[in-house]
Amino acid sequence: MNILLGLLLLLLAGAYAVHRSDLVAVLRALPDSNADFQEPTEEGEQP
Repeated sequence: MNILLGLLLLLLAGAYAVHRSDLVAVLRALPDSNADFQEPTEEGEQP
């Protein structure tokens, strides 16, 4: 029983680490794309 609990905790920790790294990658990509979309709208010249 304890072995299964330990494996479950390891699985959850691994899934959390992967999910967190994915979130970091997404959050790093979002400001770049937002900046690309915001710059033309601030200038008002480019569509």
